[in-house]
Amino acid sequence: MNKNNYSPIRYYEGEDKKRIGYDFYADIAENIVAMRKELSWTQEELAKKSGIKLSRLREIEGCRIRVWMKDLSAISKAMQVTEFYLTGETPLSEVGECLFTVHNERSQEFAPYVYAQTYGLAFLKAHQSVSHRIIWFEPRDRAIVALRGVPYTEKELESNFRKRKPGEDDFLE
Repeated sequence: MNKNNYSPIRYYEGEDKKRIGYDFYADIAENIVAMRKELSWTQEELAKKSGIKLSRLREIEGCRIRVWMKDLSAISKAMQVTEFYLTGETPLSEVGECLFTVHNERSQEFAPYVYAQTYGLAFLKAHQSVSHRIIWFEPRDRAIVALRGVPYTEKELESNFRKRKPGEDDFLE
């Protein structure tokens, strides 16, 4: 696996898609509140430990604003849990990140590719990467997140591809 956590990807031939909307943010908020209470932290303590403004944390926990990927990362780091723990998801692969497309349910014209461990994280990463440039989702819009590629395991790579011989180069003749 390289430094970006990307493994060689193989095309995923299934039709695995998830529809993500407001309830996704509500689930994250519930998980943040539950974990914060489990840690016996106040909102003020979590805000300070995560570096998020208290007013923003209150809005996130109250589902009045969307949680951004950077917020989720900061909160999960402060709480010492994974991001997918806070989204309530299980990683799809143990060997690397999968490849997804994300598009607005109303239109498939714009569907960026993104690497992530789960459908929800794919949505948050895609949304954060383009939202500073365009209005892609209105507050009540839903996203369609589709799995497009899954990483090869070491065993699959070894069994499907021939090994390089010492001194063998990459040049075509």
